[in-house]
Amino acid sequence: MIDGAASAGAWGAKIQTFFADDLGDNWQHKYEHYKSLELSWDDHNFFVSKCYSSGLVPLTTIYDAKYLTQLYECGFRNIKIGSAEATREHLIRQAIMNKMEVIVSTGGRAVDEIPNLPGIHSYMHCVSSYPGKVHEADLGRIFELRQRFPKRAIGFSDHTDPIPDNGHLPSFVASALGAQYIEKHFTLLPREEVKDGPVSIYIDQLKRLCAFDDLTPQEKFDHLGDVPLNIIHNYNKGSGDKERERRVIREYSTRWKI
Repeated sequence: MIDGAASAGAWGAKIQTFFADDLGDNWQHKYEHYKSLELSWDDHNFFVSKCYSSGLVPLTTIYDAKYLTQLYECGFRNIKIGSAEATREHLIRQAIMNKMEVIVSTGGRAVDEIPNLPGIHSYMHCVSSYPGKVHEADLGRIFELRQRFPKRAIGFSDHTDPIPDNGHLPSFVASALGAQYIEKHFTLLPREEVKDGPVSIYIDQLKRLCAFDDLTPQEKFDHLGDVPLNIIHNYNKGSGDKERERRVIREYSTRWKI
């Protein structure tokens, strides 16, 4: 998969660092599921080595500060904080203190909930719905984040269903609106065979997205035509079920012992 991401023109590749033994009490019924998905430290080391040899930046999402030192020793320098952990300032501060470049996801969070700490490199607009509908992408939020954090990079974590004809549209429009990072799941296997299948794209789709992201701003708008204007108008109203998002975030914020 790393070779595939590199050949498509991706900037980086990301995994998640978690261990089932850290699950909170209310999540113990999911223990075997998470145990089957966790990556060993050998896996982490291989991932970092393979990324660097392929010209990619290795990233990981973290949930617990106690693994930061070992992640640094593995070679990670870029850390993502998921939306459920976005208000855990202690975790963010620890990542910054460990010389990590920190990306904070903002799904289900009001702007005034999002910490503005020195050392945060960037914020990712995200809709915490998996898969999300295209009309729920709420891309006007990119402008809101850029106003709130003018000195930070702003990206878009896209979990919309890529199967509909316009399923790629949110990523394309976000890029045209100035999003400096686009996060997208991808798979080499049939979508129905993988856990993240409903939000994953194939390698040819990833190539198209990377190629579009390399265009100049004017070329992007020329390619999209009038679409961005319609989408911004619709999405800037904050469409989508915000209370559902908040419920998801509240539930997932109890996933790990802290």
